[in-house]
Amino acid sequence: MSCINTPSNNWLDDVVAAVPVAPYYRDDAVVIFNADCREIVPHIPKADLLLTDPPYGIGIASNPVRQKYAKMDWDAETPSPWVLEMAIEKARLSVVWGGNYFNLP
Repeated sequence: MSCINTPSNNWLDDVVAAVPVAPYYRDDAVVIFNADCREIVPHIPKADLLLTDPPYGIGIASNPVRQKYAKMDWDAETPSPWVLEMAIEKARLSVVWGGNYFNLP
């Protein structure tokens, strides 16, 4: 796995240097950031894989099982189209789950 068009031999160093948040976890093959993807993804180079969980805009009230957890304001937000576009732009291949990103009949 590699990042595309990174200057150093260790592409993970390039990713960590580009992101304004310290990594949550890092080893020789992967780096994980525990932060808002909308703040992290614009800084990373294009890569083979981008795994993120953007806000889905489903709201905590839509799932009775999750009502026992703290309400998160971001979860009621309708995601902006640029969030999905940005994620697709940064990854060589993409798989997108979540029909609520689309106007379905």
